Amino acid sequence: MAKATDFSSRPGAAGTIGHRPVKVGEWFYFKNHPQYPSKHPGGSWQGENAIYLGVSGGQQKWSGFGADDVTERYMLNKLVQFYNRPAPSWHCTPQRITIDTLIADGGGFQATTGKQLNISEVQALK
Repeated sequence: MAKATDFSSRPGAAGTIGHRPVKVGEWFYFKNHPQYPSKHPGGSWQGENAIYLGVSGGQQKWSGFGADDVTERYMLNKLVQFYNRPAPSWHCTPQRITIDTLIADGGGFQATTGKQLNISEVQALK
């Protein structure tokens, strides 16, 4: 139903925040901080699977189950917001992070997770 997306042939490889070399309908993963599962066991914001919708109002837009028709910056803020929620006092994970921390530690847009959906196979699911 989906095949991997190859960024190696795209200009700028993975691009930058809000300027990804992606195609409408491609599916990517936005990963939360690696310590999220330790800080929030069973939490629902370990990451977000999102479909690229295209450019609207001059900005790239994404849609996932927890965030619909949003920019990448919004998605990153949402990941940080859910990470920064208070954790039980026994946790030794970082208590608060920023978008810079999230990205530096391997979170955010995951360029290697891209999938290009096969439209006819998706339509056959109806």
